[in-house]
Amino acid sequence: MSIYSEDISGNGQVDNLDAEGVAIKKNLSSFPNWQHVKWCCQIDSSGIIHESDLR
Repeated sequence: MSIYSEDISGNGQVDNLDAEGVAIKKNLSSFPNWQHVKWCCQIDSSGIIHESDLR
């Protein structure tokens, strides 16, 4: 799956974050603050990359 998050660079320019990964079903019912979470994204070895680094 592809994931995305809006981000701003240090100089105030839009430089959003992108990553690729695999959705994994998780049972986090034993963690009180995470009971609502059903799926997590395991990000691949490329990591999280700024769009400016993809150009």
